[in-house]
Amino acid sequence: MEIIRTTIIRTAHHKTETVAYNIDYSTTQGQLERAQINVYRPPVGEVSEEYLGSVHYDGQTLSSSLRWSDDLAGIFETAASFIAEIIKSVDGEGTEAVSGADTGHTIANEKQR
Repeated sequence: MEIIRTTIIRTAHHKTETVAYNIDYSTTQGQLERAQINVYRPPVGEVSEEYLGSVHYDGQTLSSSLRWSDDLAGIFETAASFIAEIIKSVDGEGTEAVSGADTGHTIANEKQR
C-alpha cells in the first residue's frame, strides 16, 4: 500500500471575556487546506451562549458570515490572525500550539485525528 496523501484535522478553542472561538482546520501535506472558525458570545449569568457567526478559509479564499456588532472588526481581525498563524505553523507540520499573529492570543490543540 502506498500512502499518497496525509490529512490532519485539528480542533482548537480560544476564549476571552467577551468572545469565544471554536477553530477546526485541516492540513494536507504541510499546507492549510480549510479552516472554519465559529464565533460565540460566552454565557453570562442566565443568558446562554450566543452564536455570532463564522469565518471560513478555503484554498486561500476567506469568507465570513458574522452578525453586526460594535466589536465586529476586532472579532474578524482575531479570526484572521489565527488563520495567518496556522498557515505559518503548518509549514512542514509538527507544532502543538499556535499563537494569534498580532493579537497575542494562543490557541492550543485539543484534538488530532
